[in-house]
Amino acid sequence: MHSAGAGLLIRAQSEGTARPDMNGDDLFRSITALGWAVDQPSFAPRADHLEGRQGRGVAGAF
Repeated sequence: MHSAGAGLLIRAQSEGTARPDMNGDDLFRSITALGWAVDQPSFAPRADHLEGRQGRGVAGAF
């Protein structure tokens, strides 16, 4: 899973649709952290917002 995600990230970076300053480890760690966070009851009301922020962060659009 880690190497597949890294490969997709590299492809997106080459197409200019992902931040160039991320690597596969960054992506995997941020997705893992997001998965943990949205599973916490206190984050549940904001889960969609957090997921959207993650996607925009990878794409480089803040």
